[in-house]
Amino acid sequence: MLVVGNRRIPGAFIQQLKNGRWHVMQRVAGKNRYPIDVVKIPMAVPLTTAFKQNIERIRRERLPKELGYALQHQLRMGNKAMKHTELRAAVLDALEKHDTGATLLMVAPLFLMRRIFRQLPFISPALNTRGEELDSDTWQAELHIEVFLPAQVPDSELDSWMESRIYPVMSDIPALSDLITSMVASGYDYRRDDDAGLWSSADLTYVITYEM
Repeated sequence: MLVVGNRRIPGAFIQQLKNGRWHVMQRVAGKNRYPIDVVKIPMAVPLTTAFKQNIERIRRERLPKELGYALQHQLRMGNKAMKHTELRAAVLDALEKHDTGATLLMVAPLFLMRRIFRQLPFISPALNTRGEELDSDTWQAELHIEVFLPAQVPDSELDSWMESRIYPVMSDIPALSDLITSMVASGYDYRRDDDAGLWSSADLTYVITYEM
């Protein structure tokens, strides 16, 4: 039961959405929906402002049991999303400053229209957005740096790209070092476009740990 002024809303809860704002939600027929009477108030802006101003206090204090676990989880998820944005930005900024001779994409080109492959080569830095909670403060995620070249190039050319244009950048990113506790290379895989024969790629993977 959520009480807002003189309104009582059964089954309502507070949730942070992808836009970063906190909203009052109500589960209707198994789905999360905005309660109409709450939206009319409205509450998204004051809720979001309140959480931003009091987030550290909320973490420290013991929350009411019926709200505490769900709210703490939402706070962690929101903080993780912000952290991942900072991590991706640090890698992207470092690659942009280095003359790699490739177009940088935050989305792998195989998810885009095929005509975009005329612009090869690509470099796609991506971070596993799920992440893994090692303990209450330490998280782990996978960082992928994938190079896309035309389909006909041999694996040796992909290796050359990685060795000459990617490794030098990834070995020295001060802005990233400030955000993480460790980064260890964990994999290196080749992929090819078997359907249309448009691209080949090398995917360099790091496991990173960071504090929340």
